[in-house]
Order: sequence, then C-alpha cells, then structure tokens
Amino acid sequence: MEIKSRKHLMTTLLSLGLSDEQAIIYLIIMQNPDLGISAIARLANMGRTKIYRLVAELQTKNLVSELTQESGSVFHSQPYSSISSLVEVKESEINQLKKSLDELRSVFEMNDHDKKQAGIVSYHGKEGLKQVIWNTTKAKNVLKVFEVSRLNVFMDFGFSEDVRLEYLHKKIKTKDLTNETFVQGWTNVKEFAEKYAECRFIDPEELSMSFEIYIYNEVVTLIDYKSDEMFCVEIYNRPMKLILEQLFDYVWDRAIPMKITGERGQLEVEGDSTEK
Repeated sequence: MEIKSRKHLMTTLLSLGLSDEQAIIYLIIMQNPDLGISAIARLANMGRTKIYRLVAELQTKNLVSELTQESGSVFHSQPYSSISSLVEVKESEINQLKKSLDELRSVFEMNDHDKKQAGIVSYHGKEGLKQVIWNTTKAKNVLKVFEVSRLNVFMDFGFSEDVRLEYLHKKIKTKDLTNETFVQGWTNVKEFAEKYAECRFIDPEELSMSFEIYIYNEVVTLIDYKSDEMFCVEIYNRPMKLILEQLFDYVWDRAIPMKITGERGQLEVEGDSTEK
C-alpha cells in the first residue's frame, strides 16, 4: 500500500472514532490476513497483551473477525460494510447532538438575552476572536465592517473560508470600508466574492482604521488585532449601533468603490491602474 493511501486510510479511521493504536492494528490485519497475535505484535512493535486488547476492541466494533485453525487463532478485517456501519454510528451520534442542541436552544436564547441585558461581552485570544467572528454569521441581510484587513490575515485560512461559506449559505452581504487601495486575492469562495462582498476605499487621512468594527443586528463588535491578546468586545446597545451605522453609511457614500481585478477576489480601487 502506498504511503499516501495509508495516511489517508489512517485519517479516515481516526475520524470514525478509532484510536491511533486501533487504526494501526486494523491496517496491519487488513494488509496481512491470517496473522496470529504474535505476528501482529511483531509487525506493530507492541506487546502481546496490548495486541489482545486492541484486537478485542476492533472485534467489538465489528471491524475484525477471528478464525480458529489447528495452529491457533488468526484474524481478518471485516468487509467494507463494517466500516460503513461506523459511519452510521457517527451519523446517529451527530443526530443525537443536534437533538440535544435543539433542547438547549432556549438556554442559549436566554443567555443571549442576558448578554444583551448585560450590554457588553468581552473575549480574549485567538479562540475568542473565532467566536466573535462566527457570531457575525448571525447577521440579518447585511454586515457592515470598518476593516483593518482581510480576515485571513489574522485567522487561519480554513476558518476564514468557513465563515465566508456560511455568509454565502445565509445570503449575508458584507460591506467593508478599508484604507487599502489594493487587496491581494483573499478567497476561493468565488460566488461570495462576486455577489455578496462589496468593498470601498476611504483615505486614511480622512478616517484611519486603527481597530476593526462590525455592525449588524443590534450588535457592535470592536476588535483590537494589534494587542497581544486580540481583545474583542461585543456591545449590545441599539442607540450606539444606530449612531455607528449612520456614520458607516455616511462614509460609505463618500468612499471609492473597489472592483475585482484578479483571481481569488483580488481588489483594486476603481480607476486605479497603478501596477502592484
């Protein structure tokens, strides 16, 4: 078996709930049928006692079967249908989690209400930033942003793309005000970039983006990327939200539109033909 295929199989088995050691033993048995415990132990470089336990665990998962011969017991991997059954188990677990989430919905709604009553919720560090950014996917129709830079400058690209896919799925339009006249290609979600994302340039001498502001629903989110802890604050205050939204709209009307000029959503100020 090629190394690449083996790694892919290992990843798949781990995602289905097998431990590293269980996955290793399963692959050994799959590639070498009719092996006994001693032979499996040699190939795995593990003790016989551990192999007995791991094989028993694989049998419980219906991934390995035991065949008794005159020379002793040997083991075989079960057919594809057994792997498929693990997927069904995972699906069942996910459905149960969804059911549990539905049951907890009212608790989260109460928590949201408490947050709004409290007025301010603060978050710290990269995980806090992720939560704040993901919360913006709750925006109704439009998300308005005083932007420091594209999201994936501060977050890993995979997470940033997941957020954009969620915006696309919910048909959330984004309006970004930036001090940058040129934005390098930033996404592979082409439909979102072309249909739902709009960006305009404002001269930093008129308005400098020292930190990022998100405006949506009844929420104003402030993000300080430059601090060591990436400090974030959500403010649930309708009057403040309305004032900042009016300021945003005022600046937006005077800002210069940017257009897609290259691959992956590359942006430039309209009419700016300067080579980058």
